[in-house]
Amino acid sequence: MIYKSYASAVVLGFPIKDRENPYIAVPVEKVRLDVDLEVCKKPFISASNLSSPVYERLSHYWEELSKGLKEEYCASVDLLGSYKGSPSGLYALSSSILLYALGKESGETLGVDDIIELSELADSIRDPSWRGVMGAMRCSSLNGRPCVYRRRDEKTIFSNFSLSLIYKGSVSLREILDRDYVGENVYGAVTRLIGLSVLEASIRLAEGNDFLGVFSQYRRITDSVSYALYNIFPKGKCFYVPGFPYEAEVLCEEQ
Repeated sequence: MIYKSYASAVVLGFPIKDRENPYIAVPVEKVRLDVDLEVCKKPFISASNLSSPVYERLSHYWEELSKGLKEEYCASVDLLGSYKGSPSGLYALSSSILLYALGKESGETLGVDDIIELSELADSIRDPSWRGVMGAMRCSSLNGRPCVYRRRDEKTIFSNFSLSLIYKGSVSLREILDRDYVGENVYGAVTRLIGLSVLEASIRLAEGNDFLGVFSQYRRITDSVSYALYNIFPKGKCFYVPGFPYEAEVLCEEQ
């Protein structure tokens, strides 16, 4: 069966270890996926046109999901057409659609909150800051709109808007500014700064302000904090966004 939705990316906010700060995710590219399930003795997933990082994580997700739900299905996932966007965004969407399709096979229609909750278990991401990244991308993708997200019970969906962003590569993250180095008070202030900036941006969006204008204002804080924490800083029309756990993706505005 063919499913159509958006892959999304977190464009405001950045993970800080073991903290639950909010994020704003936005759709970045339309995606069509052909997903089929069939009963089998040993759950397995095959894929076409998916990159290795996406496929490897999707295989782990399907294995954990099958164990947890005690379901025995083999799945095939085919990405239809080309894809230039975020790998983690594609994973967040394709894993969500897999779970939705599995629910349909069992006679259930899973809602967005159900998918995010069950996916958190299958993702096996322990750090809450990175769980929030995946939750934000799933919230945005499944609704097809920008989403401010902290956890399942703290999210807001905004009116239609998308950014056209092209993936240019990933870097591993190593925190160079930690609480032992600068002290708990300073570290806590950095945490609050980026969290408050996302909340203030969400308030302005809720008031009807232009998304690009709000994004440009508050992206500076995300960039500054990610530079202080991880020594990464944007260049030109490109900037860093959180991707898979402990990785940042370079996304560039499409010319």
